[in-house]
This record gives sequence, structure tokens and C-alpha cells, in this order.
Amino acid sequence: MEQRHVSFAGLPEESTILFLRGAGVLIATVTLTGLVANAFVVVAVLGSRRMRCAAINLLLANLAITDFLYLLSRTAIWIPFVITARHEWVGPKFLCPIERYLSQSFIMMSILTYFAIAIERYLAIVHPLHIHQQLCKRCRITITFIWAFTLTCQLPIYLMFQGIVNFGDYEFDERMCGNPHFPPLYLVSWIWLWTIFSIIYIIPTVVSTVLYFKICRVLWASNGLRTNSLPAPIKSSSTGHQSLTNLDGRRNVVKMLIICVLVFYISYTPLAVFYMWGAIFNVRMDVPLEFEFAALLLVMFSSALNPFLYTLFSRTFRDRLFCICRRVLSRKSTTESTLVNGSL
Repeated sequence: MEQRHVSFAGLPEESTILFLRGAGVLIATVTLTGLVANAFVVVAVLGSRRMRCAAINLLLANLAITDFLYLLSRTAIWIPFVITARHEWVGPKFLCPIERYLSQSFIMMSILTYFAIAIERYLAIVHPLHIHQQLCKRCRITITFIWAFTLTCQLPIYLMFQGIVNFGDYEFDERMCGNPHFPPLYLVSWIWLWTIFSIIYIIPTVVSTVLYFKICRVLWASNGLRTNSLPAPIKSSSTGHQSLTNLDGRRNVVKMLIICVLVFYISYTPLAVFYMWGAIFNVRMDVPLEFEFAALLLVMFSSALNPFLYTLFSRTFRDRLFCICRRVLSRKSTTESTLVNGSL
């Protein structure tokens, strides 16, 4: 089989290889940054009893775990391609279904976690007296359900991607990780794909939009219902200031979550359309490789960006960041002092 070295925008092969090497550096940078940042979120939440008691923090920690694992799963596929400069599957055959299964599962977990966060914020802000005491316990059950449901729901991906498909009807033969059984099972696959797409994309998007609209209406109406709901005799200056501080904090959290959701959907939509169009209509999408690369990089960038948004909008995360940094620096200073004293 003739080896195919991909070419970008008519560039000569040497320039293409240099471009791909640069792309590899970019992928590695985004991935390493995202891995470290998401690991910090997990440590920050699970290492603090106060943060573990908040349902929103547990959901953000779960989102960080799924982003961490997604970055790992996708990088393992793209780095060999960038190194070899060949647009084909270069790994062992048994990794094909595993990679597809895990990467799709982690994306689905992220979307369902965003959906759960929208529901949690809606209940905590719009109906705080009815559900507040049970949120944390229900959150743990929700996270367990998200993992169990996703891993079960995505099993057909593992069963379908059991082979390396040769695309011989193009200029060069390409060994790609694909579904060799797709044409005979086209109707079944079509129904399953549309069902999954509705569950993990259409329904969460529509419902989350409605929930965040109601949340914003409560938080920004009449300078906040929390302040106006205080009885006049109780509205001391300190109480009013504390209420406004809490209101500003909730507004910042909602702003952060809306930005995270928008970044994710803007980043994920091109890749989702690319794969769903080809799968549902049983065609191979012959798009420039630049688009495929950029679409995947957008999703990876979204997974790496979330922790920085948490730190920017949430004072709690900033305080935890400084606390962890102080502990690390303190331990380093203590270790160095011990080594110096020991050497003396």
C-alpha cells in the first residue's frame, strides 16, 4: 500500500511536514496545559471539605475529570499522525474501538455534566428552599448515573468500530479507524445515532438555554430578589452588604457557567456536524484536513480552558489556588532547608 503524506493547501511535502510538526507542538501545549489545569480543579475540590459540600463544585470536579481523560484519549491518536505525517491509522488494531469508545464517552459525559450543572443552578437559585438540603447527596447520585449511563449508551460505538477500513476509492489507499459493518446496519446505526444526538446534544441544549434564561431573570431582576426579599427591619447595612456580596458571587458563577457552555458548544459544533453528517447520510466527508484538525483542536482547547474560567470568575477557586501554591512553596522551602541543614 502506498504511504500517503498529507498536503495542506497545496504546500510541498517538506512544508507540510514542518506544518504538522508545529501542529504537534500546539497539540502538546494545549494538552499539557489542560491536564495540569484540570488536575488542579480536581485537587482543589476534593482536597477541601468545604468545597466538597457544594453540589456545583462536585459537578465541576467531574467535568474536570472528563476533560482530563478526553485530552488524554484524543492526543494518543493525533500525536502519531503528526509525527508520521500520514492521514491514516498508525496504531494497533485493538486500540481503534477503545479510542473511539472512550473519546465519545468523555464528550457525552461533559455534555451531560453541563446539563446537570444547569439543573443544579436552577434549583439552587430559583427554588432554594425546596431542594437545597438534598442537592449534595443527589449530586453524587447524578454523577454516578452520568458515568454508568454514558458507558452503557456508548457500547455500540465499541462494537461498531472493530476494524481498520481501507478507503481505496480515493487517490491513495487509507487505513482508517472505521466501521466496516456500517452499510449492512445502516438503518439501525441511523436510528441509534439520531437517538444519541438528541439525548446528548439537542435536548440538553434547548433545556439548558431555558434554565439559564430563568436563572438570569431571577438574579438580574430588580437588582436581585435576594436583597429585596429581606424584611425592612432586618435590612441593616451589614446584612444588606452581605446579601449583595452573595448576589454578586452567584451572578459571577452563572456568568462563568454560561461562558463555559458557550465555549464548549461553539468548539464542539463543527466536529459534531462533521461526524454526524457523514454517519447519518452514510457518506465520507471529503473536507480539507485543516478543517478536521482545527475542529478537533477547538474541542481540546475548550477542555483546557475551563479551569482558567473558574479561576477568573470564582473567588473560591482563586483562594484555593493561592492556598495550594503556598503549601507547595512552603513544602519546597522546608525540604530545601532540611537538605541544607543536613549537609551542614
